[in-house]
Amino acid sequence: KEEIQIPASPAERRFKGNELIVKDVGFMQAAYVLDVSELRLVAMAILVLRQDSDRAEFDPTVPVTIHANMYADLFGTTRQNAYNMLEQAAKGLENRKIHWVDTYEDKKRNKKAARYNNLDWTSQCSYVPSMGIVQLCFTPQIIPFLIHVDSTFAGYEIRNLVKLTSPYEFRLYELGVAWKKTGTATFKKETLRHRLGIMSDD
Repeated sequence: KEEIQIPASPAERRFKGNELIVKDVGFMQAAYVLDVSELRLVAMAILVLRQDSDRAEFDPTVPVTIHANMYADLFGTTRQNAYNMLEQAAKGLENRKIHWVDTYEDKKRNKKAARYNNLDWTSQCSYVPSMGIVQLCFTPQIIPFLIHVDSTFAGYEIRNLVKLTSPYEFRLYELGVAWKKTGTATFKKETLRHRLGIMSDD
C-alpha cells in the first residue's frame, strides 16, 4: 500500500489528480442539488478526509480544512478567485440537503418498508479569509457513505471533474460511475429528473 505524505499545512497540500473520490453507490444515486463550487468543495473535502492519517476514527467534530491554493492549483484559477469560490460554497452547503431513500426494518414484526430521509451535508461550515481557508464537518449520518470502502462503493479520479462546468454534468458523470458499478439502471424519467434536481419543465 502506497504511503501518503501529508503536508505540514493546508497551504502546501496539492492533489496529483489521480486521487480517488469514493462514495457508496446508493449515495451517488441519491437526490441532491449542489452548484459547481459546492460539488468541487465536497469532492476535495472527501479526499482530505480520507487522506488525513489522524482521522482513524473519522471524528465528525474535527473539521476538514481546504486551502484556496489547493482549489486554484487543481481547477486552474487564481488564489483569490479560488477562495471566493470556496467561501460561497461553504456558505451554500450550510443549507443543502440530501434526499436519501433506504430501508426501515421492523425486526419484531419481520417487516421492511422504504424510509425517506432528508440529511444535512454538513454540521459546520467555516471560513478564514485572512488565511484563505474554509473548514467543514460532514454530518455523522453521511460519513459512512464516504469512507467505508467495500463492494458497495465506486470511485473516480478527481481530475475527471476539472472539465465539468455545470452541476448536471457532475451529477450525470457520477450517476454513470454508479451505474457502471451496478451494471444497468432502469427507472422513470421523473426519477432521473429528481436525482438531478430538475423539479419542473420550466
